[in-house]
Amino acid sequence: MQINPIGFNYGLNNQNIKNKVQKNNIEQNKKENLPSVSASYMLAFTGGKSLNLSQTVRQIEQFGSFPPDIKEEAKEIIKTGNPDNKTLIDVHKEKYDGLNYLDNLDDIKELYPEFEGVLPDSEVEIREGSFMDDVKKGKIPYFDKDQDVAVQLLQMYWGEGFSLNDLKNQFAGKNINSVFEKLNIPKTDRTYGYYLKFSDKEYNERFTSKMS
Repeated sequence: MQINPIGFNYGLNNQNIKNKVQKNNIEQNKKENLPSVSASYMLAFTGGKSLNLSQTVRQIEQFGSFPPDIKEEAKEIIKTGNPDNKTLIDVHKEKYDGLNYLDNLDDIKELYPEFEGVLPDSEVEIREGSFMDDVKKGKIPYFDKDQDVAVQLLQMYWGEGFSLNDLKNQFAGKNINSVFEKLNIPKTDRTYGYYLKFSDKEYNERFTSKMS
């Protein structure tokens, strides 16, 4: 069954959301001592490595690690000469886009064994006033209170490739990281996550579109 993720109206227009995402990117890069103003500035700063699949793979091999199958799939594309000029986000979404068409955690685990250890929200304690409690009470925009929180986070983080930082800041500062830990949702390696985000030339626009 196909679902329509993130389909609620938060009362913000596209430009407001886009500005918020950009501001969050700036603040996060300051914390990490990285220059920032926009995704395009960061792409220029990194010498285009984020947009060159071959260079991206070499950087991650040296400084980080890949999710299952991604490196192999990327190298197969590189062997063909990458005629479609694919970047890491393209390879990532080709594998994980299937998450957006599944609404059951068991089906997800069957298709993606790397998520075998993920817990449904029904199997964890939900504290009063916590992020998951707010979701279940219909207080968090873009989340369906009747759907498993684990499924929705897998779709946003792995299926869409949105960063943990942007998700956290978008949802009123709620600590999404602790929710990932409670539900045992795997997170990408930091280096992989960096290149994933900046390999997406339209990241802010795509995030804005999904969140509106």
